[in-house]
Amino acid sequence: MVRWATPDLYAAFAIIDRSLGSRQAAQMTASVYQTMRSVSFSSEVCERCTSWLRVLPVPDVGWSDWGSAERILASLQQIGKLDECLARPFEEPSLSRHLTPPAALPRIATWEHSPITGGTRRPTERQSQLL
Repeated sequence: MVRWATPDLYAAFAIIDRSLGSRQAAQMTASVYQTMRSVSFSSEVCERCTSWLRVLPVPDVGWSDWGSAERILASLQQIGKLDECLARPFEEPSLSRHLTPPAALPRIATWEHSPITGGTRRPTERQSQLL
């Protein structure tokens, strides 16, 4: 959906993906994020792809729009986990742990045109898993 609705963001994430596993991954990720525009996933992606979306009933799981730190803290307080969370030592998150795609994503192989480089190339096997 992101590739179709916001191809510029998709291209930016592809640059990050190509750098993963390299010594420059963290620097490349930071650099790309500095140039990316901010988007609302709801309005710029989901609203443009409504025919692709489905709604499923789920049991009472709760909901919070975590648009700010205050909302996250309020949610933690509501479920009785605020003190536990605040007591944990801060650890710098591993970049690769957060950017590793789930194995359940479908694999496709396509030729793609890069709006960044202007070139056309076939994605690597790992990139195909992300598409």
